[in-house]
Amino acid sequence: MPSSIQVFVDLGGSDGIPHVFVGITDNGGGLQYYGYAPVHTSPFGPGRVSTGLTPPAGRQANDIAGHMDQVCWGSPNYPVLDSNFSAMQSVIATWTSNPGDYVFMGHNCGNFVAAVLKGSGINYPMAGFTNHPVCFIPWADKYKFFTDRYGNPAPGGNANGLALHPDQYQGTPAYNYVNKIGGAVSSPSDVLSVNITHDDVNATTTQTVVFSDGTQVSHDYTAAATQSG
Repeated sequence: MPSSIQVFVDLGGSDGIPHVFVGITDNGGGLQYYGYAPVHTSPFGPGRVSTGLTPPAGRQANDIAGHMDQVCWGSPNYPVLDSNFSAMQSVIATWTSNPGDYVFMGHNCGNFVAAVLKGSGINYPMAGFTNHPVCFIPWADKYKFFTDRYGNPAPGGNANGLALHPDQYQGTPAYNYVNKIGGAVSSPSDVLSVNITHDDVNATTTQTVVFSDGTQVSHDYTAAATQSG
C-alpha cells in the first residue's frame, strides 16, 4: 500500500483553541500523528513537535499531536511517493530537533503542517491566504461550520455547533474517535448539508446536519444532540 497523509482540523472544540495536525501512514500501514504546539498553553513561548493522540506515562497531558475528540473535519487520505514520504519525515525531524518558539500568528501549527504538506508533494487545496487551521478546510466545506450574522451558512463568521461540538455529530472525526467507530477518520463528503432554522417564538436556533447515509443530527444550542434517521 502507498504511504499517505491526512489533515485534521480542530476549530476550537471544548478548549477554544483552533489546531491543525496530520496523520501519516507508511507503506506498511503504520499510522502516526504529528502536530506542533507550545509547550505551555500560551500564544507565545517554546514550541515542540508532539506525536500520538494520548500522552504516554511521564508526558504532559497536552504533549500530543492534537485532540481528535475536538476535530470537526478530516481531509481525504492523500497517497504520497516513497521519496515524498522521506521528505515529510525529514521535515518532521528538522522541526523536532529545532522547534523554535511558538508564535500564534507566525510560527504555529499551521506552518508546521504546511511544511509537511510541501514535503508530501501533493497539491493541497488551501482555502485562504494564511496558515490558520481554518484555511486547511476547502471552501466548499467551510459552509458546514460557520454562519453569518443572520444564521445562514457561510464560509466564515460564527462557528456553529458542528464546529465547536463535533463529538456530538455522527460522521465527524471527533464522533468516530470518541465512539471508537472505524478509527478516527471521516471523509468530508459524509456531511451533505447543514440547515439552520430559527424559532423566533421560543428564541431558539436549530442546526440540522444531513449525512450521506440519510442520517440527520439536530442541535438546538441548548441541549445535547439528537439523532434521527
